[in-house]
Amino acid sequence: MFPLSHGVGGSVYAIDDQTIRVRNLNYDGQAPDAYFWVGSTARPDANGTPLADEKGSTSPLKGYRNANVVLHLPAGITVRQIKHFGIWCKKFKENMGYASVSVN
Repeated sequence: MFPLSHGVGGSVYAIDDQTIRVRNLNYDGQAPDAYFWVGSTARPDANGTPLADEKGSTSPLKGYRNANVVLHLPAGITVRQIKHFGIWCKKFKENMGYASVSVN
């Protein structure tokens, strides 16, 4: 991931067309309204789509320290359709870190 703030980091992999794995995920948990985020632009922006966390929760994210998580894309969205995965704060419209997604 390209870290920008809040200690965001990790490596992002597609498991299949509906599933993303993040290895060694770090995020300090301090943003008030942060979510896993995917979208069709080069970098996260307000037009993206939030993802439920690894437990299926749609609440703002808590912190992660070297965590390995598996996330499922919402129905109707596939890995082939997204251009980025990241962590986005809705309240401050802040991209805290992201990874570009490309499927050959």
